[in-house]
Order: sequence, then C-alpha cells, then structure tokens
Amino acid sequence: HRVHIKRSLYEGTIKQLLQDRPEFEFRDGELEVRHQNGSIMYCDGLDSDRVEKLLGLDLGHIFLNEASQMKYSAVKVVMTRLSQSLPTLTKRGLIMDMNPKSTQFWAYKLGILHIDPVSSKPIKDADTWASMSFRPEDNPFLPKDVIQSLDALTGVEYKRLRLGEWASSEGLAYPEWDSTTMRKHVDTSEAISWIVGIDAGYSPDPMVLTLAAVLKNPEGAGYKIHVKEVFIQMGKTMSVSVGDIAERWKHLSPLYVTDPSSSAITVELKSRGMRAEPANNKLLLGIAAVRDCIAAGRFSIEPEASEDFIDEIGQYEIDPGTELPKDGTPNHILDTVRYLILRMQKKLVGQIMPNLVVLSGSKSNEYQSVPGQIGNPDLNSEDNWHSM
Repeated sequence: HRVHIKRSLYEGTIKQLLQDRPEFEFRDGELEVRHQNGSIMYCDGLDSDRVEKLLGLDLGHIFLNEASQMKYSAVKVVMTRLSQSLPTLTKRGLIMDMNPKSTQFWAYKLGILHIDPVSSKPIKDADTWASMSFRPEDNPFLPKDVIQSLDALTGVEYKRLRLGEWASSEGLAYPEWDSTTMRKHVDTSEAISWIVGIDAGYSPDPMVLTLAAVLKNPEGAGYKIHVKEVFIQMGKTMSVSVGDIAERWKHLSPLYVTDPSSSAITVELKSRGMRAEPANNKLLLGIAAVRDCIAAGRFSIEPEASEDFIDEIGQYEIDPGTELPKDGTPNHILDTVRYLILRMQKKLVGQIMPNLVVLSGSKSNEYQSVPGQIGNPDLNSEDNWHSM
C-alpha cells in the first residue's frame, strides 16, 4: 500500500540513505527522488485504486518491495510499464524482494518454476529470470535479538523466515483445489439460477462480488457451481457501489448473499427491488462446505475471473494452533465464495455437497461433513432452490 511505501521505503530507507547526497532532490508530496542527471525514482503502492494510474508511466527499472503482499494481477500491470526507451538505457529490469511463502504462491511459480501462475504452462522468457536467497544474518543492520526471535520459530514459519526457504504448508484450507482441471470455460447459457457473494469494503480493502452460475450436473444428480465473474471496487461509497451492482447483473436476477458485517448493503439492495440476504458467517462451517464442493468436482471458475482467486487460495492457510485461517491471509474473494456456497448448501444439501448431512436438535441449522452420507432429502428438490 502507498501508506506503507511512504513510511518504510521512502522515509525509512531511501531518504535515510541519500539525505546527505546533494545531487538528490526529494519531493515528499509526490514520493519522488530526482537526480541532477534527470533520472527520477517514483515510489507508489499497488492499492487496487492506484494500479491503473501506473499505466501512464514508462519505466526503465522497477523494484517491488515485499512482493509477497502483492497480487499477481497487479504485478502483471506493473511489468507492462518496463517500456522506457533511451539511448543510454541498455537494459530494463524488474527486481522483487520478499519473504518466501508457500510453493503455491505466484512468485515461486513464476520466478523459480518458470511457469505461468494461472495456467501452469511454461513461460517463454524463462532464461531471463534469476533468483537469490538470503538469510537474516546476511543483513548487517538486523539486531541480534530479532535473529534470536526467528530462531524460536518452528515448522513452516521457521523454514520461510529463518532459513529463507519456500515451503508448502500442510495446512492449506483448500488442498483439493486443482487449477489445471477447475480453471476452465463453462457454457452458462443453461444456468438454472445465479447467485452473488458480496464481501464489503471501501479502502484499503475493496468491495468484492463473485457471480456464480448454478448448473445441472450432466454427470449425475445435483448441481455444479461455476464462478463466472469477480468484480472488485475500491474507494466507492456503499450507495454508489450498490448502484453499479444493480446495473451490472440485473438481467440475471441473481440472489445477493451479502457480508453479514454490513447490513446496509442488504437493505440498499432490497430497496432497489433485488433479492438479498445476509450470509451465514460461520467460518469453519463455510470452509467445510467449500471443500466438499471442490472435492466433489462440482466447482469451477472462468479463466478470466481466476487470477486473484488463485492468488488467495494458494495462500489461505490454517493455523495448527487455533485451527483457524492465519491472520493477514488474503481472503476477500474466498469469503464471497464461502458465502454463496454455504447459502446454496442450505437448499441443496446432498446435491452440491453429498457428504454433508443436517444435524438435529439445537444444531438444526448447521451441517457436518460425514463421508458416504446423503443430506436431508427434503432439501434436495429443485423447487427449494427456486424458492430462495
């Protein structure tokens, strides 16, 4: 984010290193450093509302600090800006630094495996990529007590942060996901119904909407879920966002399942004549529902909608101590998918997710994964789906 870049990179690093050099001029308002030879160093963040603004720049070199916090879709836009042409510029280049993450992360696939992070196909310019690895003790400015704290880490975090290794976690929330088979184009012209999951946001967290088609399963009983579009908005008021939503998919008459933390979205959608209801926000219940849907081969996503989704699902890890997703893990799109699948499960237990059964008594509104069992048959009718 731009705020982070200003504080840590521009003020905390660049100015500290160059402030005694008279040949450099600092323009704090623009976060620019200008050299007397005419060269300019721009500092900016990859906030969702700023990425498109970079398209007007022609750059000779790009440095991405903490690239592990960036989405591949944003990095692709930045890479197109390596387009400056000068007689004195003999080579353009991109440099990224980051703490290693999961081997599912886009940077590992692109820079180490030399495959496209989305399609998993070999990249054509593999010979132009190189990598270097550093450990904490290689940084002479790092206090010894910081290294001691890193020594106390265990498991995957020790490998990543202490040893500087890319390490897969055994705790991915959705290990069943396979982009090679589930990222594909699907004909949705015969969709039975449409449903939209909404994750509220303004800035720096965006508002995210995921549109999914409900399709009959040609391979047997039940239905398939196909994500057709992911729509991301940043920095717009709730009223303006809802107005955009109302126009975007009104021809499909979808059910909107909204972020339960923002009841105003539900109210605003209903006031405009749209079907809307708050999502069930039981986290582990929703994760179980999504896992069952993926494992049953009844979930897929359109390639054009998949980049940020794949980014998130490859990083979404469960903390073995709390058995909950790790703090700070990107989850905006995954939350919308969880909302809409859990809502569909309410009507289609035993069809979309045949391994889920309804619990009785005080837990009559909850579900439990039981391999080999079939859901409540009373919820399996097509009529129930259309009655939403």
